[in-house]
Amino acid sequence: MKKLLVSTLTNSGLFLISVAIRLSGDGKLLARILQKVLVTTSKVKFRLGSAMKFTVIGADDGSRGIQVSDGNIVLLAAGTRRYFSGGNYRFQGEELEDRLRRLGRTRIDTFLDIGANCGELAIWFAQPRFHCRVAAVEPVRETLELLRANIALQSFPTDNITVFACAVTGTNGSIRITSGHGSQNSVVARKWRSSTETVESVSLATLLERCRFDAVSFLKIDIEGAEPMLADDLAKALPALDVAMIEFSDKNAISEYLKIVDAFTTPSGEWRVRTNSNFDVELDIPAFRSLYAQGRIPADDVWFYRNAA
Repeated sequence: MKKLLVSTLTNSGLFLISVAIRLSGDGKLLARILQKVLVTTSKVKFRLGSAMKFTVIGADDGSRGIQVSDGNIVLLAAGTRRYFSGGNYRFQGEELEDRLRRLGRTRIDTFLDIGANCGELAIWFAQPRFHCRVAAVEPVRETLELLRANIALQSFPTDNITVFACAVTGTNGSIRITSGHGSQNSVVARKWRSSTETVESVSLATLLERCRFDAVSFLKIDIEGAEPMLADDLAKALPALDVAMIEFSDKNAISEYLKIVDAFTTPSGEWRVRTNSNFDVELDIPAFRSLYAQGRIPADDVWFYRNAA
């Protein structure tokens, strides 16, 4: 049982309602309650339990629905549904910042976000305290609109974020991608049963030229099964990279993701690997390759980083 505190500002004054509810695992009940409240009021703040580090705010104009904020950044809830689940108490950017710090990376000068989705991570690392230049890459038109809307919501300057409307696939041209699936849109959908759109496709080398990044402090790639398409480009870009977090999903074969592992295999062996779900364990490339090839490492976000020693 968790207590939902609702603070509502209306024309008649400020009042508090304390409601005890039992939340389902996916937070659907909470989402329905919030949407019902927003029908009758223009600005609502919610706090779920003492552990939650963010509030949920009704949009002032009523047109965008719920916004999620931790006091630093603000996001439209349309792209952040996972924050209605009971176990999510902080933004992903805070988690990744902690992980980077554990890798000894306390300064992030450039962040390249391939598969930026609603912009949560791009906006996080665009905060003034990072002094970071950010490139956010997102191809799907509907998601791009959400990304740009989120950037515009921030109270701090965001001119250090550059948005690139394209897919990164290893080749320059155009490619078909699914649409209408939020963060799950992909260029490698096994069955094209949903609506699609054709978008510009670029290589990683072309993207780096457009970003004007001489080096990339932190690279994130989450493109729903298309990550192996960048394996050759990653091998060529290694001199410019320091840390990369790449999603190894179940939307492509293990043999395809091994191409990415091979891209980080160098004669000097300076690259190390950790997985997001078992971050305390550091592996060298050969050890990780062996375990992953045997299916002993499940789908996860995989971190590649230069050995600091």
